Amino acid sequence: MENIRFTNTAFAAIALQAILVIALVAAVALIWKKKTKQPFELYLIGAVTFFVSAMVLENIPKVPVLSLPAIKNSPVLTTVVASVFAGLFEETGRFIAFRTAMKKNHDKKNAISYGIGHGGFEALFLILSTAITYIVMGIMINSGNTEKITADMDEATIALATEQLKGVSETTFSSILPSICERISAMTFHISCSVLVFAAAKNKKYIMLYPIAILLHFGFDMISALYLTKTVTAIQMEIIFALVAFVIAAAVYCFYKKLPQEVSDSERRMECNV
Repeated sequence: MENIRFTNTAFAAIALQAILVIALVAAVALIWKKKTKQPFELYLIGAVTFFVSAMVLENIPKVPVLSLPAIKNSPVLTTVVASVFAGLFEETGRFIAFRTAMKKNHDKKNAISYGIGHGGFEALFLILSTAITYIVMGIMINSGNTEKITADMDEATIALATEQLKGVSETTFSSILPSICERISAMTFHISCSVLVFAAAKNKKYIMLYPIAILLHFGFDMISALYLTKTVTAIQMEIIFALVAFVIAAAVYCFYKKLPQEVSDSERRMECNV
């Protein structure tokens, strides 16, 4: 890593990327809240559910499975396993949240509020943790303290980390656009899945939308395998993410418009739409 040096432009671009994602999430939440007068607690439930289901519970079985040599040494198998756990735990987390913490919330707008909280928190967590990590590592590398970074790494891991950090050290303002687009695609996808699982949790006639959401989540996350196998470039992968998210969102929007305002097993339903 001695030949790596983070430029001021790289530091600024990484920081700007985080700022833009924070602004994006805040703007979406505030605009939706102003339009619908949805309570803040629904966003919070979405954020907490993501943290508990994806960051805590999911890692309990996932970490030991991913550490198995046969899986650890295969990027594709790693992606498959990670995608399976993500789909199962996140969509189940959504389902449980809608049946418990939001059991009295039947307005279909509640699903979108939850989805903004769920997807928004994921975007904030990933972008902030990544930005902080890269900035700290960049400062350490520029200061010549690379031994603290590589202390617990074997040669193969050091080589991989060096290649990755070299790319990050050359970050420009234009190169952050794909990552921002990915966060937009992911957040859009989370809102779509939230609508599907909300309907499944509130009315048993839609129950099959729950496993469908799991399969969609698995498939969406598996797109990254195309990049890992060098089937597509990073830019092409982000385009695929965006296209898939848009197609799913368009289909879910049509479904959302046909849903009654109050989604439940009760025969009394309001037929007005947003």
